[in-house]
Amino acid sequence: MRLKIFNNILFGSLRPWKQSSHNEKDYANFIKTSGFVQQNNSMNEFKSAIQSIFPKTDLLTDEDFDIYSLNDSDNQTNIVAPLIDVELPQPQNAKCRFYYYLIFNEVTRLSDLLLKFITGPETSSNKTYLINNTVEAIKYHIKEATTQLENDAENSDTKYILSVLRLSLVRFLFEVEHLYADYVKTPQTTDNELYFELLKEQQPSEGIYKVNPALHQILDKISVPATEENITPPPTSRVSFNFNGNKANLLTVIQQLNNQIELLNEDVTSPQQMVDVLTARNLDASLPKIRFNTETKQVRYVIDKLDSSFSNLTLTLIANCGLFLSKKGTPLTYSNLSSSKHHNPKNKETIDSIFRSL
Repeated sequence: MRLKIFNNILFGSLRPWKQSSHNEKDYANFIKTSGFVQQNNSMNEFKSAIQSIFPKTDLLTDEDFDIYSLNDSDNQTNIVAPLIDVELPQPQNAKCRFYYYLIFNEVTRLSDLLLKFITGPETSSNKTYLINNTVEAIKYHIKEATTQLENDAENSDTKYILSVLRLSLVRFLFEVEHLYADYVKTPQTTDNELYFELLKEQQPSEGIYKVNPALHQILDKISVPATEENITPPPTSRVSFNFNGNKANLLTVIQQLNNQIELLNEDVTSPQQMVDVLTARNLDASLPKIRFNTETKQVRYVIDKLDSSFSNLTLTLIANCGLFLSKKGTPLTYSNLSSSKHHNPKNKETIDSIFRSL
């Protein structure tokens, strides 16, 4: 799960300190959009509101769900309110109110989306994979929000928005860990980890969150079997990057990248092997491991440039297929790749030139 809205608040188009084109009246009008503040029976109203406010963006597109089946039954349980109660500071102006409801309701929407996934027809292995990916992504974004709050917050509005973001992500983290405990491979987040590693502050005398009784009602309605299947890698026989280009051209690109920026560690990986993995119909253990010889920022930039030739070249799938290794030989993770996005990495001009020539 990519947490696109939260990622955009921290690094992209929704950064609060970059919103000089909007004034208080604009934010007040955003808030008035039907479904933005209040939901009744489903999060579809909020989804429609976001699409109305940001018609030219894809903030609600989550590539991680493209390869999965969701439960769209009319009789399923919906999440339309917090299952973990975290007290958030109240907003004092229209801009802060806009971000308050954007963050608050986006957590609810994502929690509801995960519930649809868990109660859907996917295998336990696929569910285990995505739940653990989500926990990792949430913790990463909490840490980033904490870092920016410490170092980069320039005014009271920004500090407020970053505070609401990280507290709301704490809520999301515990909703996932409580609802899907049998799928989460890592131990539940302790108070020590929460305060000292994620929030980087002293632990208060009372906890900052409480479990809402509604969470137990959801637990009673979903079944999360703890089986051996939960701890095995997800089956990949049906998963590929869905290459839709010309293999010869792809090989030429990889060869030139390897020749000019030393993309691959040629002692263990050849350009042809990378092409074989990228174009494989089934991402399984029989495929060779791809070991890079460049910084992860360069790898991420190359992935972004290659993306137009694939329909499923997602960071999540790249990380979780287990076939891609960093320069040090460690598996590339979603957090590694997500945090390594850079618009001007080393050798950018050379990389751009290679892609332009083809």
